[in-house]
Amino acid sequence: MTTFLLRRIALIVPTLFFVSLLIFGLQQLLPGDPATALAGEDRDPAVIAFIRQKYHLDEPLPVRYALWVKGVAQGDLGESIRIRRPVLDLIAEKLPVTGELALIAVLISLCIGSPAGIIAAVKNGTAIDYGTTMAALWGLSIPNFWLGILLILLFSVELELLPASGFVSPGESLRQNLLTLIMPAFVLGNFFAAGMMRHTRSAMLQVLGMDYVRTARQGTPRDPGDPAACLPERADPGCDLGGAGFRRAALRRGLDRTGVHDPWVRQIDRRRCIQSRLRGRARRRLVHRFRLHHAEPLRRLGLCRVEPTAAHMTAQTFDRLSTEEALGEPPWQRALRRLVKRRAAMTGLAIVVFFILIAVTAPLISPYDPLATSWAAVRKPPSAAHLFGTDDIGRDVLARIIWGSRASLLAGLVSVMLALAVGVPIGLFSGYAGGALDGTIMRLIDAMLAIPFLILAIALAAFLGPSLTNAMIAIGVTQMPVFARLTRAQVLSVKHEDYIEAARAVGNPQYRIVLRHIFPNIVPPLLVQATLATAMAIIAEASLSFLGLGQQPPSPSWGSMLNTAKNFMAQAPWMAIWPGLAIFSLVLSLNLFGDGLRDALDPRRE
Repeated sequence: MTTFLLRRIALIVPTLFFVSLLIFGLQQLLPGDPATALAGEDRDPAVIAFIRQKYHLDEPLPVRYALWVKGVAQGDLGESIRIRRPVLDLIAEKLPVTGELALIAVLISLCIGSPAGIIAAVKNGTAIDYGTTMAALWGLSIPNFWLGILLILLFSVELELLPASGFVSPGESLRQNLLTLIMPAFVLGNFFAAGMMRHTRSAMLQVLGMDYVRTARQGTPRDPGDPAACLPERADPGCDLGGAGFRRAALRRGLDRTGVHDPWVRQIDRRRCIQSRLRGRARRRLVHRFRLHHAEPLRRLGLCRVEPTAAHMTAQTFDRLSTEEALGEPPWQRALRRLVKRRAAMTGLAIVVFFILIAVTAPLISPYDPLATSWAAVRKPPSAAHLFGTDDIGRDVLARIIWGSRASLLAGLVSVMLALAVGVPIGLFSGYAGGALDGTIMRLIDAMLAIPFLILAIALAAFLGPSLTNAMIAIGVTQMPVFARLTRAQVLSVKHEDYIEAARAVGNPQYRIVLRHIFPNIVPPLLVQATLATAMAIIAEASLSFLGLGQQPPSPSWGSMLNTAKNFMAQAPWMAIWPGLAIFSLVLSLNLFGDGLRDALDPRRE
């Protein structure tokens, strides 16, 4: 254990090195010249040269990186250009506020997510389970900035219960301190509560299926020979044994894949069904041959309460399962059958298809030109002429939502395809190669994951320039580490299987083993992750457009529409409601479909 801990601690060093390289590189990629910005409007060449020499901007990049690392190690993070104060002092000043906000958000997520996950697991398959699952997906699907806008509109503008902004120290007034933090803390905690609920429910379901939990539920097993411990025999119309028509199954120890105690149970049950169709001498021969005598006591082969419910399956079910095994149902057909049974997933798929049709047929169904302005219809509420109202310069909101669906869907699909195209080959190569090369690649991936997703996307979008294309590239690059790690994990779990060893034994080249035998067997989890990543990419594109780094005006985008609407929440709330509902509906549908696809592709779920 000590060796393992030391080895894991030693891995922090290369990770921190790559993190420092990434942060320093992002600083160098930011547009603009720091010396020119510091020189002011005069831009005297002598002043610019002095600034370059003072801040070592005239040194080569390796020297500047070494000086930067030395300063960070000594606690010197530089000076703020705007307010001329040390960055370390600014961080120390804001750290208590951030810490308090994070603590309240974590408490909210714990109070909501953990109980909801436990209740959903205990009530698995009921309306309570479905309700809590929908609540979790609601938290993962709603954009945080849109939820903040709605809460400000409701509690600050309409009800006037909470302040819209500001901060009061708990030393001055604890009540005012909580009032200023409760809304932003709830917005942050809502997202984490949804993730915590899903993880808690999954872990609880796994534990509830353990043998010791089932034993604890049943209590102390009683003697199978005790009549009170056995279930009453049920009439089985498929069998005609001595006129009683009772189904009997033998008690065995081991479980096969269907949960039945022994394959012999299938055979004997099927023989009884065959026996019921025979008459006269043929029937008597079959009874004597398989030792199915009428004189056997019914309690001898009774089913006890401690036995799994799969043992109560009828002979017709046994026949169906045996036929499926004999015919060898293809995995994709089995997954499709499971997916069709999940109504929530199919509903989500239908809504996604609906949005795709809207995006494709936007020129045909749009009631107005999304760029056309009308000063006579500025901020008009929803009416027969404008179903969703108009914005601040008279543009139809419905038309802009219809055309904005193109930007959101395009950003989601292209960014995920880019992440797959880069991340999957890296994961395949790293997982199959192993060794020091695998460790180096994974430390670099860890460094990318150490930087918050949105901050990395903002930095890349700022470097590339504000546009939808650059936003898609930034989102794809930030999502690439997730696919690389997932692919590597799947390759590590597959590459030592017997069929892979057999492929090596017969002399297959390495690339053929990876592409022909490993990759097809890791596609299902990649498909599920791609579906969920598309939902996150749509939210990321809306966030970048909200910040002015995505789709640029006047082109319609749901995020940019929310950016404009935040200035008119009191006068025209519909400007914020409809774009947010469009984002929420599309992302929720993708999450529903992704969850259903994950369950359908999981062989442990039926």
